[in-house]
Formats: sequence, C-alpha cells, structure tokens
Amino acid sequence: MPINRSCAFPRIYLKDNSIIFIKRGFICSKLMNYLFLHGLVGEPDNWTDTIGVLQAKGALCHISRIDFLRDKYNSLDELAAKIYEPFLDSFLPQESIVVGNSLGCILAMSIGTSFYRVVLANPHTETKFGRITRHHERFYKELEKLFYDPSKLSPELKAHYWDIWSSFISSRANIKRLREIKKMSDGYNQEEKYEQLQDRITIVCGKEDQLSPVSYFEDLAKRHPKIRLHIIEECGHAIPIEKPEELAELLIAISN
Repeated sequence: MPINRSCAFPRIYLKDNSIIFIKRGFICSKLMNYLFLHGLVGEPDNWTDTIGVLQAKGALCHISRIDFLRDKYNSLDELAAKIYEPFLDSFLPQESIVVGNSLGCILAMSIGTSFYRVVLANPHTETKFGRITRHHERFYKELEKLFYDPSKLSPELKAHYWDIWSSFISSRANIKRLREIKKMSDGYNQEEKYEQLQDRITIVCGKEDQLSPVSYFEDLAKRHPKIRLHIIEECGHAIPIEKPEELAELLIAISN
C-alpha cells in the first residue's frame, strides 16, 4: 500500500451548465485530459486554482456543472453516464484522468473503466443525515468542519454556501430529493468499484478531515492493496479549496 505524506492563476469563468475547455498542450510530452466532478454542495469554481496550475503546464481540462438536486436520474450510475456521454468520442483511456471530490468520487468510479487513472479527493463515505438545519449559525459551524483552517472561509464565502444550502432546503420536494440522494450514495457498492479499479485509483485525503477520516482509507487500502493513498498535511475535507496547488502537482505526477 503506497502512502505518501506530503509536507495568480488564470481565472476560469463558467456559465450555468457549461463546460469550459482549457487550452490543449503537453505535460512531459504526454497529452492528458482531465475531467473534474464536484460534490453535492460543491461547484465547478472549486477547481479553479487546481486547473490554473494544470493550464500553465498545458493540460486540457473539462469541468461539468452537476445539478444533483434537479437532474433527472434514478441512480448515481445513470447520472455519471449522462455526464460522461459528451466525451465518449473525445477521451482516450490512456490519455484521460477523472478527478472526483466527495460525492463526485462515486461518479468518478462509476465511469472509471474509461480512464487511465481515477483520482478521488476525500471520497464519500457515509452521509450523516439527521435533522436538516435551517439556522445559518448552526450551518456555519458544520461548514467550518470541512476545513483544517476555517479562516479560509471568508464571510462572503460563508454567505455563498448558505445561499446554496438554502436553495436545497427551500421546499419539501428538495428535501425529499436530498434523502433520495443519500439513499443512492449510502447504498452504492463502493467496495466492488474499489476492487475493480484499484490499480487505477489514487485516494487523496486531508489528514485533518473530520468527515472522511484518514484511518478509514488506510483500512480500505489494506483491503485493496493496489490503491495509492496520498495524505495531505494540514488539510481538511475541502482539498480543492485548501490545497489546490498540491492537488495539481499530484495530478501532474500521476499523469506521468
């Protein structure tokens, strides 16, 4: 089980439901495509700084805006297939890496056989879904648990994520859909995917992650010994926001 404990980019603008294609180029003489998949409360902008580093190296990156709540699907495999469909003719497995974060990791594993490498940044474990808070101060406390350094959460960023969460709980239909998504994710056979894809998978963990503890993935890597485990120091669950440059450097290394 290999374990690695690691010690002004161009802005990318996205429109709703759009995909931005970063310029084509070479990384160490090898063209590499990256497909980035965010989590339930995440969004494409979470990947901006990571992609900035890759762009400077000439990578071709694809970002999909995933509307977990409103897209029509009955399983996460079905959602993943819909996301990947536009790329069926443009991605070659030996030239492509899929990168998921949180719930996006399940989507990445679902289409993982079509990629050279599958990189999972703090994969989904089990959703703790009890009482849904409608109080912003309680929400902020939960939000801070995603970060090793809560100071990275500016008042503007907190307000932005509160707006996202408020839209999620704005109706009974939305809350019902959240519970359906929880059922899909908790019932997904991740162990089967880890076994099937273990020689392609790199799991990236924040050492201080309070949602997906490192110990869980250390045990998982023992069960599936070909999985690569990379642990980022001084980092929580929000790897693309807290350690975007280190994530990008790891992706470059994996591509080689």
